Amino acid sequence: MKIIELEDGIKIPASKTKVMLAWLGCLAFVALCLWLIFYTDAVSGDEHVFQRIVCWMGVVFFGAGVVLLPAILFHHKSGLYINSKGFNVVTPFAKQSFVGWNEIEGFGEGKIRSTKLLLVYLKNQSEYLARLNSFQRSLAEASINLCGTPYSLTSNSFQCNFIELKEILESNLEKYK
Repeated sequence: MKIIELEDGIKIPASKTKVMLAWLGCLAFVALCLWLIFYTDAVSGDEHVFQRIVCWMGVVFFGAGVVLLPAILFHHKSGLYINSKGFNVVTPFAKQSFVGWNEIEGFGEGKIRSTKLLLVYLKNQSEYLARLNSFQRSLAEASINLCGTPYSLTSNSFQCNFIELKEILESNLEKYK
């Protein structure tokens, strides 16, 4: 685990290796979808409308990853910042994701397939939702339906594992609550 000491807290940087692997995966899927769109029609001579629609959706979805993921690679401030007031996940895309220690009721664990989630249980979910824009609010409401909380973290995007992430946040919650 890599922790960077700051004047007012610590930072766990974003994992550039994991972002690069995700980018390469997106690039491979875009290439595969384009190949399926153009090459299979040329060989078979058939028009597979459903296949083409699915493949174009794949090009758009994974193409967004090809375009957006490099921003995380080159954004030197990306990571999890923890200080005496709370924690904040900084990415080139998120405007505000600060959660104060005084807002947190506790932490829990969840799992979606093989990905472990650190669930952040908030004292007042409606207050947190009010700070979000409409798109972020709809994602947070979906998270509430799925996990029971609007805020969760995964260690996949940081230079630490799940146990280390949970221990750091729980110890800071106890320290600053």
